[in-house]
Parts: sequence; structure tokens; C-alpha cells
Amino acid sequence: MYSWRTFIIVFWVFVGGMLAWQAYNYNNQVAAYAQAHPEQHAFYDPNAHATQTPPKAPAPDVRQAAYQVIPDSPQPGSFTVRFTVKNQGNAAATSIQVKVRPYRGILNGQEDNGHAHGLTPVPSDGANGSVAPYSDDDPVSQYGQWVNMPDLAPGQSASDSVIFAEEADKIPNENPKLEIDFEPAKPK
Repeated sequence: MYSWRTFIIVFWVFVGGMLAWQAYNYNNQVAAYAQAHPEQHAFYDPNAHATQTPPKAPAPDVRQAAYQVIPDSPQPGSFTVRFTVKNQGNAAATSIQVKVRPYRGILNGQEDNGHAHGLTPVPSDGANGSVAPYSDDDPVSQYGQWVNMPDLAPGQSASDSVIFAEEADKIPNENPKLEIDFEPAKPK
């Protein structure tokens, strides 16, 4: 009769033949699917329908241009914040208001707020004397003053200064982001 060796050879030839047949059928199915469902591109080609884009509507864009903390103030126990805003948009800005918050973004957990010797400590959770920034919702960060600014035409800038009382263990931030509210000029 047949030996085990013959049986094993026949078994592996059968398995190889089945695998080859499955590969052939799979390749035919993939080709048929690709023919039935052409490839769809998921990106936008801007040159496909080249039309002239309408020009952007004129809009003001008032941003912080400069910010400086001046420790020597004319009043004892106070400091001065001098700032400049600039209209970088292409339309006039009116009703400009700037909120100056000198303690926004300072670090807590150390009496020098991490400003000692120009070193900035790595922020952490604020526990056990470690250093972390005050939250924007914290009363220390919220301390500030609104300042009305003149209307600005495109490219114009304006400067102003505000005097604040010093906090005993807080050092004002050297460059917090100002809150700036403004409206576009109304057409006449």
C-alpha cells in the first residue's frame, strides 16, 4: 500500500494547490471590485475648477504690539504697565478696549514666581512648593483694568500706560496677552 511518506507528500501538494487556487480567486475578486468601484480621491485639487476667488472683505485686526512693565512708578508701592496695540487689518477699528492683566500667566508656589535669576522653573501641579501657572479664572490672574483706546485706521498704532498697585508676593508678567475688544468701522 502507500507509505506515510506518500500520504504526507500528497497532503502538502493538496494544501499548496488549495492555497494557489484561493490566491488566484482573491486576485480576480480584487480586480473586479476595483473595476466596479473606481478610486475616489479624498483631497481637493484647487486647480481642478480654477475660478477667481472673491477678495476678502475689509476687516480690522487689532493686536498687541508691545508690552512693558516699568517698576519705578511715580507712586510708591505701584508699577506702571505701558503697552501698544496696532491695527494689522485692512479696515478701521472703532470702540477699542484693552484689558491689561499684569498678573496673568504668572507662576505660583514660590515667592518670586519663578522670575529669580532669569530662570523659569518647569511648571507642575503646584503642590508641595512646586511651581505652576495661576489659572485664568484665579482672582490673581483676573486682576486688571479696561482701557479705552482711540479708533485706529489700518496700520496705525496707539500706546497707553496704566498704574497698578503692587502685590506683596507677586511679580507682574513681562508679556501677558492683552484682551482686546473692537468693532469694525461702520460705513457712512
